[in-house]
Amino acid sequence: MDMYLIPGTPEFLALCLAGWLLLVNGLSLAAFGVDKRRSVAGEWRLSEGFLLRLAFVGGWPGAKLGQVLFRHKTVKRSFRRKLTVIGLVQGAVLVALLTPVGPRIGAEAQALTARWIPAAAPGEQAEAAPRRIVTHGAPLTNRPPAAEGQPRRFGPGSG
Repeated sequence: MDMYLIPGTPEFLALCLAGWLLLVNGLSLAAFGVDKRRSVAGEWRLSEGFLLRLAFVGGWPGAKLGQVLFRHKTVKRSFRRKLTVIGLVQGAVLVALLTPVGPRIGAEAQALTARWIPAAAPGEQAEAAPRRIVTHGAPLTNRPPAAEGQPRRFGPGSG
């Protein structure tokens, strides 16, 4: 069976993302090598901003590998710190994207909604029943506000 990658599918997106990461990490590694060679030769150099931008757009592993492999930009503290922060932010984003929180939160929200809003039978419209929310053991309802001219009471015994 042939498998075709169709734009818009998760497989196509994963392939594009993998291609981008390979490209930008290769460029980051090469940029550190070129900048080190130019540094030794006393020639015009690549800017630190350019190297950091390559790391920021996904090339952090390649940039870090280039830094270690070519022993380049290892003494400059501010550059090392910025590169480390970029790596930490990208790691946190990766963990957040790969953690299956979304479905779990969605299921909890559905369970709460089902408890608050009664389900209607097929072909029937659900009635608007007053919701009961329990907060620290004290039930609250969605009653209408007090009539005009009467002060609204808050606190214990106001229910």
